[in-house]
Amino acid sequence: MTDRDHERVSATFEYDDMLGYPILDVHGGVSFYNKAEDPFGMVDRNPGYAVIEWDYCHEEESENGVS
Repeated sequence: MTDRDHERVSATFEYDDMLGYPILDVHGGVSFYNKAEDPFGMVDRNPGYAVIEWDYCHEEESENGVS
């Protein structure tokens, strides 16, 4: 979403205390959020946009290490 849209809705999100990622009802949970402090060095990816990504199998033990 654009930064403008993100500013409009971000206050309605609940956030993870450790990562600062929004807590959304998506399968696997949120795995990337470019508006949080980013240990992967990808905060500047997609300037002008808020990026929220999730993996359908991110928290599935059977999918750990599978690509």
